Amino acid sequence: MIEFITIDNTYETENIDDTVSPSNPYFNITPKSRMLNLKLLVAREPANPERVVIAKILMEQASTGVGEKRNPIGVVPLDNGRFRIIDGNTTLQALRDMGETVAVVEIQAAKPGWYTSVGHNLSVPGPAFHGRTVAP
Repeated sequence: MIEFITIDNTYETENIDDTVSPSNPYFNITPKSRMLNLKLLVAREPANPERVVIAKILMEQASTGVGEKRNPIGVVPLDNGRFRIIDGNTTLQALRDMGETVAVVEIQAAKPGWYTSVGHNLSVPGPAFHGRTVAP
């Protein structure tokens, strides 16, 4: 069970097990992998629609075994109980568009005063899909 604070400062709980199935169709599973509800994830910036289309293709290919799975989405905790994306912003949007409700993430330690403010916008490209190409 995960408890978090919503944007309107109310509490919600999610009855999800944060352990990750080794058979996840989209993500490589690491020892630090956790499963989080998409409601808990905050995009670092609006996703580029062209990149979202490519991410959906790559994820479909990964789920069928034609392509590679991506690494977990990198997140840091925010001061409101949610998590900001530091690597996987496009994947987050693709998951939402595809109707998924959870994502495989790795929660990383935030540097003091960095990323933890809800209003902070982070524009750092992530490496998870970099170098991967869409299979023919």
